[in-house]
Amino acid sequence: MNSKYGPISDMALVQQNRLLLCTASKYLLLIDSHQGEIQYRLLLMASPLRRVCIISKNYAAVTIEHNNANKVQYITIKDDTLELGEKVRVSVRGHIMGICAMKDNLAVSYVDPSAVEMISEKGKVINRIDHDSTGREIFISPWYVTASPDYDHIFVSDHETNTITLLNPDLKLLKTFSDRNLLTSPRGLLIWNDQVLVCGETSNSIVLLDPSSGQMSNILDGNDGMEWPVALAFCRQTSTLFIILKKSIQRYQLR
Repeated sequence: MNSKYGPISDMALVQQNRLLLCTASKYLLLIDSHQGEIQYRLLLMASPLRRVCIISKNYAAVTIEHNNANKVQYITIKDDTLELGEKVRVSVRGHIMGICAMKDNLAVSYVDPSAVEMISEKGKVINRIDHDSTGREIFISPWYVTASPDYDHIFVSDHETNTITLLNPDLKLLKTFSDRNLLTSPRGLLIWNDQVLVCGETSNSIVLLDPSSGQMSNILDGNDGMEWPVALAFCRQTSTLFIILKKSIQRYQLR
């Protein structure tokens, strides 16, 4: 990747051979996942680009903050090009971060103050969670969110508390997972075979979390070239795991 685009904060698999990348330089990039070549770049005129999610085969959404307003920018994907779609303002306090598709809605996370919300595609808030039943704050830095394929569960990684939080679609707190010996500064999340892959940024690891038991195990670490892993994407057709690292995007085979 060309360094002029700055750090990459998130990515999503569009098709078997294409990745959509969020960059710090206001550009959304569509790249060939085999060659690493840029196929298309789209300037969003807002910075920073936080996270990206795929809504459908030809439709994506990006979280951005511009002029002190939280917004979701929709993107249309046509062949090897990207087009700006509707931009929706989300009227909430805090700084918008993570995003994932939930059927006809979106789950989004915020910091300062920290919360997770379910919003409609037009930005209307449907549900919100920030405290547990005892009044304790659940999140400090909920940077990434992802949903299970059946949309029955939402996972949230908290970069500050070193936890993964499990929510139901109504944003009810189900479980909290942590293992400070294996996972610190968690970031990007990915559902894989009913389990969750998590980027451990400062633990330089990719951790496999079994939600049913709460057990965690390392599948990749510094011995495999991990250095500040940030986000993940997975191609089921080729069993290829894509990982954003400090200075590169690496590919690994999962079986």
